[in-house]
Amino acid sequence: MDERSFELIAPIVLIGFLLLFIHAVIKLYLNSRLKNNMVEKNTPDSVVSLLLRTSPTDNKDANLKWFILFFGLGIALTVICYTLPFGYHSLAIIVFCLSGSFLAYHLLSKNKAA
Repeated sequence: MDERSFELIAPIVLIGFLLLFIHAVIKLYLNSRLKNNMVEKNTPDSVVSLLLRTSPTDNKDANLKWFILFFGLGIALTVICYTLPFGYHSLAIIVFCLSGSFLAYHLLSKNKAA
C-alpha cells in the first residue's frame, strides 16, 4: 500500500471509527437513562423485562456482520491495489464489494431465521 492510498483511506476509516464510538456512547447513555426512569417510576417487571431483553444471538449476528463487511472491504482494497492507478473505478470496486458483503450478510441472516 503506497503513501497516497494510505492518506486517502486512513481519514475515512478513522472518522468511521469515531462515529461508531460516539454512537455507542450515546446508546449506552440513553439506555442508562431509560433504566433509571423505569426504576424511579416503579414500572412492572413484565414491561421492564420486555424492554430490556437482549438475546445472545444479537451479539453473534453483529460480529458476523462486521466480519463480512471488513472482509469485503479487504477484498476491495486488495483488488484496488492491483488495478492502479486510482480513480473512479476504485470507488466502484469498494461500492460493489461492500454491497456484496451486505448481500451476503442478508442471505446468511435470512437462512438462519428460516
